[in-house]
Formats: sequence, C-alpha cells, structure tokens
Amino acid sequence: MQKKILAATAAVFSYSFIFTVLSPIVPSLPLGFDMIVISSAAIIPSVLFLLFFGRNSGIEPDKPSLAMLFFLFSADFLLNLSSSFLGTPIEWLAGLAGFAAVAPAAVNDFSFFGILYVCIVGPIYEEIVYRKVLAGSLRDIGPNRALVLSALVFGLMHHDFYQGVGAFFGAFVYGYVFFRYSLVFSVVLHVANNSLATVISYLQNIGDYGSFAIVLIAFALAIVFVVGLARIVRNLRKNGRTASTEVQVPIAGSAFIQLLPVMLLVFYEAVMTFLESFSRVA
Repeated sequence: MQKKILAATAAVFSYSFIFTVLSPIVPSLPLGFDMIVISSAAIIPSVLFLLFFGRNSGIEPDKPSLAMLFFLFSADFLLNLSSSFLGTPIEWLAGLAGFAAVAPAAVNDFSFFGILYVCIVGPIYEEIVYRKVLAGSLRDIGPNRALVLSALVFGLMHHDFYQGVGAFFGAFVYGYVFFRYSLVFSVVLHVANNSLATVISYLQNIGDYGSFAIVLIAFALAIVFVVGLARIVRNLRKNGRTASTEVQVPIAGSAFIQLLPVMLLVFYEAVMTFLESFSRVA
C-alpha cells in the first residue's frame, strides 16, 4: 500500500510540476493548444502509474439514474457558486497578515482549442489524475479520507485562490461519483460543469440578456437541487440509511507514515497557491 501511495503521489506531483515548468517555456502555439500539449506531457507519469498499479478494485460500481446525475450536476454548480462568497472573508484575513489577494486571471478563451481543453481534455485528464490515481490509491484508508485528501490536493493544484476554492468543493462531488459509480460518470459531470462555466463566461460578455440567462440557469438548477434533495431525504426516511459497503480503516501511526507523501504534496501545492494568489502589501 505504501509503495502504491508513494507512486501515486509522485505521479500527481509530476502533473502539477510539469505545468509549472513548461508553461513559461513552451514554444508559441495556438491559444489553448499549448495547454493541451503541456497537459498531455504532464499526464504521462499518471498513465505509467495506471499501467503498474491500475488493477480493478473488485468493487462493482452502481449505475446512477439520469435524475441523480442532474441532481449531482446541480449540486456541483451550486457549490461552486456558493464558494465564491468565501473570497471576501479570506481576503480580509490575509489583509490582517499584511497580504493582498492577487486579482484572478481573466479566463475568456473562446478559441476552438481553448474550449476543447477547458471542456474536454482538462476534465478527462484531471479526473484520471486526481480521482483514478490519487483518490483510487487512497481507497484502502477509507473513501471518506481519500475523498477529503484528494479534494484538498485538487483545489490547491490550481495555484489560484479563487478558482481553487470552487474546485475544492466540486471535487467532493466528483470524488463521491467516482467512488459510488465510476470514473466515467465523474468525467461526465466534470465535463458538464466546465462546459456550463464556459457558457456562463460567454453570457457575461453579452450584456443584460446574458445576465438574465445566467439567472434563469441558476434558478433552474436550484430547483433541480431542492427537488432532488427532497426526494433523497424522503427515501432515507422511508427506507432507512444504507450502511456503507466500504469499511473505514482506523489510521494508526504507520498509516500516518504512509500518508506522509500526500501531506508533503498538500504542503507544496499550498505554498504554490499562496505565492501565486497573494502578494505582500508594501
């Protein structure tokens, strides 16, 4: 288990580190295509990991209903929306320590390759790296712990405070779907979320009609979420809670040593996020 976690951590670290190294030196390429090239190079260690350690867990996944997928999609959207409100208090806390938040980079790349990367390539690669490789390798310590740790790393790896908060909460949805259903469905939700985010970015640029459309989308998804949550609560009351089929393993001292590589990865990503998201106030 320790060898597997160490190898998974190295693969995930490589994905983030290769982005950091190659982004400023990659040759001039069409907008968006450079990200596809860099991410394709960065995912190679994760592919090698899966070749050596990617054996089937033996757990037969469930198949989600279409209604459940819509509910989870709405939950993902609302979590991302609500996470934006955390920016103000965190900026205030940073200000008390003498730091100012760096304004988030504008993401309005509506080129063909830009959309292809954000909506298709990026979500597929990230689900492979952060769910299949990282969360999957941590499954033996318990899915809940694996879910939290992989979500933390996923949020921090964006090296952007504003984007990372939303990614952290979204990773709980993707991680749940990965463990409960399969990688395929976590990819589907991630693709859908990024595609909707791209649509909303476009709508923000077309004036009042775009703003009205965004409100309608948010309202519709809020209704889907409320109705879905009501149905889940009703079913729980009717049928009772179903015990998890996966046992939570107590973390002994040796397990903390096994998780040390992951904790070092969290520390690295946290430092990079802080350096790129905050600056010292003169």
